[in-house]
Amino acid sequence: MKILRFAITACFLLLSAIFLLSMYPPGKGNGYEERFTLIAPIAWNKIAPGIMAADADFGTNTKLVGASDLNEEDFIREIQNAVRTEVDGIITAGAFDTEEMDRVIREAEDAGIPVVIIDSDLPESARSAYVGTNNYEAGAAAGKDLVEATFGCGLGAVVVSELKAVNQLVRLEGFRDILKEEADMQVVEVLECHSNYLELAEKVPQILDQQGEINALCFLEGRAGSALGNILEHQYDAGNSLQVVAFDDSDTILNCVSRGIYYSTIMQKRFDEGYKAVETLHNMMHGEHDENVDTIYTGVESIRKSEADNLERETDGEIIWHYY
Repeated sequence: MKILRFAITACFLLLSAIFLLSMYPPGKGNGYEERFTLIAPIAWNKIAPGIMAADADFGTNTKLVGASDLNEEDFIREIQNAVRTEVDGIITAGAFDTEEMDRVIREAEDAGIPVVIIDSDLPESARSAYVGTNNYEAGAAAGKDLVEATFGCGLGAVVVSELKAVNQLVRLEGFRDILKEEADMQVVEVLECHSNYLELAEKVPQILDQQGEINALCFLEGRAGSALGNILEHQYDAGNSLQVVAFDDSDTILNCVSRGIYYSTIMQKRFDEGYKAVETLHNMMHGEHDENVDTIYTGVESIRKSEADNLERETDGEIIWHYY
């Protein structure tokens, strides 16, 4: 009986080990110099081609771990899983400026696993580096486009995901600083819509109806632009009386820019973000990273109709995401 129990236990442990190895294959002997893990929302699929290109260039292997939305508990669990399986580096979003997130980042760094933050920085955390958008400049770029679209005259509304999100607060600061310079421009409403399509479809038309004089609308997060194009086109004559500046470059948003529903969109350099995040970790592994450089900005670009018409649409290709 003891032999049977021992055999069952051994089989269980073996199967568990096989499962973990399939999720995070060991670095030695697999042909890769380093193993990295990206933990991010699936919606950030445009970061993946940059990561894959960097893997090909540097001989690294980055596992893409994703979910349908931002959830702090999921992020923390997957960071802990990556630490437990002894990956060489972690790339993750700085979406949660909390003590718990700071703790797991510290745990990874203490275990000798550098953490590169993307999208929104956590400068007070133990992270090794930030690679991504300068969110203040991104907000300022959106403000400049809206001023240009309205000739610096009118009332505006701004849509953010949520005001506790670091990147949204910094973008909003940059946006407002530009509009402060315009005596005839005023922001009358800042809407939190939590990147939720139903909430966006309800709140944005509601505020436009209530504030009939609004002639300028700015999105400082990506889902609003994807959710509201048809509504704005059919209900508010967006190409003329209402000027809209969007954020990010989904196909839906680019189509709205091409058709004149949106004046412009502020595009983050997601490919560069993914590529440089892997490159930074690789350089750290080889002692080639300047320790005094812990912030690497990848830039933003204002996309107007002419650029949107000619912009090559990226596809997912052979990208493989691991869902949690």
